[in-house]
Amino acid sequence: MTPSIIERIKELKNVAKDIVTLTSYLNKELNKKFSPDSIRYQLSKLNDVEFGHVTEDANHLLKLLKQDSHNRGSEFETLLSEEGKLRNMCFMSPRMKSLVSAFCDVLFIDTTHKSNRFGLPLLDIIIVNNYGMSCTCFISLLENQKTESFEWALKNFARYFNKMPKVIYSDEEEAIRGGKIFEVFCSFEDNII
Repeated sequence: MTPSIIERIKELKNVAKDIVTLTSYLNKELNKKFSPDSIRYQLSKLNDVEFGHVTEDANHLLKLLKQDSHNRGSEFETLLSEEGKLRNMCFMSPRMKSLVSAFCDVLFIDTTHKSNRFGLPLLDIIIVNNYGMSCTCFISLLENQKTESFEWALKNFARYFNKMPKVIYSDEEEAIRGGKIFEVFCSFEDNII
């Protein structure tokens, strides 16, 4: 990897839709035979230079969440490993809490697959407000897409209901579809605000 190739990767990293596309484009443009793994490695190094090491970045995120909680009253929870590594994190701003309080009849629950810097799935819960607009009301970074991780996030989310949702939409995520999601929500029915 020459400095000019690394500079070209830097220029294209936010334009290409994924690493395979970026690799293919670079190979054609530069007449090379890079593997997606070598490009992924270079992107990781570039991100470390730009944002700091992932652990440092996670610590900065936690610091910002604490600051936002103190300044604006947002809510967040974290689950750290024994080594202090970020496993799970969830967040709700004051506006998100008010949306859940007013419009939790219908929920849309979805996850992205490790598309963020931490390599963690992002759980996103959306409501539909009185204008028919979809609004994010809860986000959570999860260690994995297993039932235990979803239960952890949904238990934190369920603390802010004033009534139980009537309809919950989700994708084909097996850990959500397995019925556990309803058990989590129903277990908090007695503790509704």
